[in-house]
Amino acid sequence: MLWTQKIKSFFTRPVFTGDLEKTVHVTLLSLTLNIGVVVLLIVLIGNILGDNVPTSVYITDAIALIIILALRYLLYKGHVRQTGNIFLIASFIFLTITNAMLGTIRTPTASAYILLVAMGCILFERRGAIVTVAMSSLAILGINLAQNAGLLPEPNLTVGITQWVSFTVFLGAAGVLTNFALHTIRQALVCADEELVLRRQAEATLRQRETFLRAITDNIQEMITLISLDGFLQYASPAYQRCLGYDPTAVIGQFGFDLIHPDDAEILQGYLKVALEEGRADKLVTFRARHADGRYICLEASAQFVNNEAGISGIVSVFRDVTAQREAQEQIRLLSRAVEASPISIVMTDVMGNLTYVNPKFTEITGYAFEEVRGHNPRILQSGETPLETYAQLWRTILAGQLWSGEFLNKRKDGRLYWESAVISPITDSTGQTTHFLAVKEDITDRKQMDRALRQSYSELHMRNEELDAFAHTVAHDLKTPLGVIVGFAELLLTNLHELSEEQTLDSLRALSSSGRKANTIIESLLLLSSVRQQDVRTEPLAMDAVIAEAVSRLTNQITSSSAHIQMQEPGAWPTALGHAPWVEEVWVNYISNALKYGGQPPSIVLSARRQPDGFVRFCVHDHGPGLTAVQQARLFTQFERLGKRNVHGHGLGLSIVSRIVGKLGGRVGVESEVGQGCTFYFTLPGTGVESSQD
Repeated sequence: MLWTQKIKSFFTRPVFTGDLEKTVHVTLLSLTLNIGVVVLLIVLIGNILGDNVPTSVYITDAIALIIILALRYLLYKGHVRQTGNIFLIASFIFLTITNAMLGTIRTPTASAYILLVAMGCILFERRGAIVTVAMSSLAILGINLAQNAGLLPEPNLTVGITQWVSFTVFLGAAGVLTNFALHTIRQALVCADEELVLRRQAEATLRQRETFLRAITDNIQEMITLISLDGFLQYASPAYQRCLGYDPTAVIGQFGFDLIHPDDAEILQGYLKVALEEGRADKLVTFRARHADGRYICLEASAQFVNNEAGISGIVSVFRDVTAQREAQEQIRLLSRAVEASPISIVMTDVMGNLTYVNPKFTEITGYAFEEVRGHNPRILQSGETPLETYAQLWRTILAGQLWSGEFLNKRKDGRLYWESAVISPITDSTGQTTHFLAVKEDITDRKQMDRALRQSYSELHMRNEELDAFAHTVAHDLKTPLGVIVGFAELLLTNLHELSEEQTLDSLRALSSSGRKANTIIESLLLLSSVRQQDVRTEPLAMDAVIAEAVSRLTNQITSSSAHIQMQEPGAWPTALGHAPWVEEVWVNYISNALKYGGQPPSIVLSARRQPDGFVRFCVHDHGPGLTAVQQARLFTQFERLGKRNVHGHGLGLSIVSRIVGKLGGRVGVESEVGQGCTFYFTLPGTGVESSQD
């Protein structure tokens, strides 16, 4: 009785109340394992009774028997799914090894693959059927190829009791499985009949709801997924392919975190862990996921838990591709940083010209903070020195949708002027309508000052070159004559001194003295011209009547010989001007000397002065000579230039010296004349209270 109970207990399966599916799987596995024990025992006995059966077959059968007994123990402990997986894999391996050792698939053992497929289909439905069919097909193919290649033992194809037993056992197993499947189906049909009415009532509603939900999920741009709590994909909407490039049906059952960027996977898992603990997932989360083409895209996701009677069963997530948005944001961020750090001023206005943005360089250049100029017109920078036509041309150009470039002389907040070059262009929207104007401006004050300094240096260099040329001309011409006289009379005295009379000797000496004085005057004038150019002096108020008296005194002989009449203001009536007395004296000497030469026969000269509205004092020398044409006036104050009679003594340096001296003292020179009306030569000097500028 005890042995009977043990045997009965051995073949009794466990029952799981309330879980019909698990109970069916346990029943099938228990039945199969029990049949496996019986079959292996029969096969083992048949192999022992058979002929030419390799020893390895006995060992394989024994190992298979041990494995089945271990699986029965695991099953009865409640590990149903694990038992099913291991059984199918072990059965496949056992069958494949057995057929390989038999050397062929043309034995009764090969028919057991059919049982393997049936078990896979019953236990794991379609997925199990696909996997077992594929594995069995590959195993059979491999054994055939190995047999054809001579890699397997020579098969024993004799038909005996062993083969009969094997066929009978497998047929019996197939019958048992078929009967079990039919029994299960009948039970399912009974249950289905009971639920059919309710299911039909719900199907219409479910179909409508499914159609509605399908229409939403199929057409919505966002990607929708259903993920189990262990992270496996259970559903993916069609947008999954548009978004990530994967077939939605092909990713079902895959681990959802496999596509997440490694740097973001841990963060996302931490987010889900916290959400599960709190029981809600209402925060947006952003992460990177791998596209089918290998690149990573940026996704923004929101999640919602799916609840059932047992609690949270899954997570429904909605994903939105924000890659382009993030790239645009990054581009904007980089451009913003570039604009903020730009070494040139960048300004934006609306279509009315009101300021909407300035970068820090604008503040650095102008002194205005953005808060001070926001909404104001850039005309607050105008200095009044830029021509109005420049602004008119600017607006005509940019309103026509074209780019304008030019220069402004503007004014800083502190009142200082500065030059800037500007390039202004319109900004349009998607419709081509101008919405803003963008100005890129650069402070070119230093460049302008440098250009002005270069031009001034060039002008001075050019003038000095002209002076050098004129000096060479003077030396070659004006100095040549007196020096020639000096050399000629000196040689005459040296060679004919004893033959000359006393009167001839005196005449020669007088000619030598006159020529020497003339040459000395020319040299002194050249030295004075050079010293004025190079020397800086301190100006002071002048006693002009004393300066004029000294100049007239130097010209006493010339005034007397020409019987000239000079009229001037009373002493003490001369306006006070700023200057350097020795230089101003040379100005008067040259002006009066010029009037003595060209002021008529006899010369009549008027010296005068008056204070101008600008604070400068104008000094004049008027003569009653023949006057000058406009062409002659234009040639005045040019170095080494002589006008008028050729027999008048002079070397052409006087007026150029006057121009240089007066310019150095911050004044101006000029002439007013009409033919037949005489000439008025004048110069101006700063009066007291007027700042003098020396060039």
